[in-house]
Amino acid sequence: MKIKELLRFVPLLAIMPASIMAQNGDSDELFALELKEKCRDVKSIECKFIQTRSAAVLARDADKNGKYYFLQPYNVLLAFEDGDYIKITSTMFEIKQNGHVNATKASSNPMLKNLNRMLSACISGDASQITSGFKTEVTAKGDEFILKLLPLRSRAGKKAPETLLVFDRKDMSLKMMKMTDATGDFLQYRFYDVQYNTDIAPSLFDIK
Repeated sequence: MKIKELLRFVPLLAIMPASIMAQNGDSDELFALELKEKCRDVKSIECKFIQTRSAAVLARDADKNGKYYFLQPYNVLLAFEDGDYIKITSTMFEIKQNGHVNATKASSNPMLKNLNRMLSACISGDASQITSGFKTEVTAKGDEFILKLLPLRSRAGKKAPETLLVFDRKDMSLKMMKMTDATGDFLQYRFYDVQYNTDIAPSLFDIK
């Protein structure tokens, strides 16, 4: 996974504990209400995940396992078992890939500035800020809520025409996130063994 590809997809990771504004229909309103209620007291999240990358240039889908950490305010970490990671704070963004570490100021990158906006909305509950720039379709199906996010801007649509999010209605945790680009290549995360409000050390998110 190249750094440019990671930068394209990572902002959506911030919505895991978010209150999202639905765009239309009863399912949308129900989703927004349930998510707001069940995530009201979330201070931290810790879970396992499987990242799957599918691309035309790959002979087979590539899987990577890891752990996801979220600590309010503004701290996100995807720690892969092979030592790679994606780390986000309110001011910095850092990726370790194949032994190389790259850090960037959030303010210097428009995508990271957008990520900060989304994170702030997660904390404040301003749901309209999270879905800004997307057409959102919400479906209630059994014990799940399924969200489809479609970029409103054509330029963004060329990069990521569709994002699929699946939430568990039991606790409104994010079960799956799949981001598909215009070529049909996709990056998918499946989250499991979710734990809320665990004791996560702030030093875990320190930028080198």
